This record gives sequence, structure tokens and C-alpha cells, in this order.
Amino acid sequence: RTLGPAYWLQQSPWSRHGYLHYSRLTAESYVLRDALSPFITHEARFLDVGCNGGRHLWMLEQAGATRGHLAGVDIQKLDDYYPIYRGSFEGVLPMIADRWYTVVFTMGMTIELVPPSFPICHHMARLASKAVVLMIQETGVPYPRLWKVEFEREGFRLTKYQRCNGASLFVFERKP
Repeated sequence: RTLGPAYWLQQSPWSRHGYLHYSRLTAESYVLRDALSPFITHEARFLDVGCNGGRHLWMLEQAGATRGHLAGVDIQKLDDYYPIYRGSFEGVLPMIADRWYTVVFTMGMTIELVPPSFPICHHMARLASKAVVLMIQETGVPYPRLWKVEFEREGFRLTKYQRCNGASLFVFERKP
């Protein structure tokens, strides 16, 4: 049994899974920032899949990314500091244009909760012109995936893999 979109939609900011619970940067956040840094330019656009309160978008802005080129997807009602596509991944991601974002990334146990009936890897790859970066749990998740196989099938290659406090960082770059 997983925590589906309805569960996340009903969370108040102060609840166990509300966005205020995820407002602080962690050690994994800084590993993620370092992986995203090579892609930061004035033109680069970033999409945070499962952005929650936008802490990683803020972190990218502090690292030099252009604020107007940062966006997120989340089902919860959040502050409007960054443009947020509100809704489930299943409802939002198919509506975004191919390769609209330079980098699509995620942090945490968000995409690991998406049932295999929705091709989350396909949509993340389709939206990214250069890279997909994941900081995720590989074990103890309801829907384990073969991330490397999934993204290679979509025309990406794994350029970096790193473990950090039980999480795994994957950097996939689009093949030329």
C-alpha cells in the first residue's frame, strides 16, 4: 500500500508529510546541488518533480540559476515563489512540451511511489533536453525500478552514481 495522490493532497503544511516538514536542506540536498551545478547557466531551465515547498529550487537560485527558469510539480498547495504545476505527476507531466526543461530532477521518495502503470521515467526523460538527476531511495520502496535500464531505453547514459546517507544519486545525460 502506498501513499497515493489523494493522501498528499490532504496534507496540511504542518502535518507529517506537509511541505513545512521538508523545508530544510539536508546533506543529500548539497550532493544534489553539486550534481546539478554543471548544468547551471542563465538559459538553463530546471524542473523539480515533487518539489514540495521549493527548497531545492531556492538552492539552485542561490547557486546561480535564473529564478524565472525554475519550476516544480507537486500536488500540495504551496507558496507561489516559483511557478508550480499543481497536480499529480500522472496529470501534469504529459501536458508539458518535450525537452522544455534543460534538467529534470527529483529528491526523496516521490517518484518511487508512482505505480509502474504510469511511465514516470519516460516522461522525465521526454521533458529533459540535457539531463535527468535523481536523489532517491533504491531499497524499501513500493515500486523498485531498474533506473539505469529505464533511462538508457530513453536515450540517456548514466554519468554519475553516488551513495549518500542511504540515498542514491543518479545523473543521466542525454546521449548525443
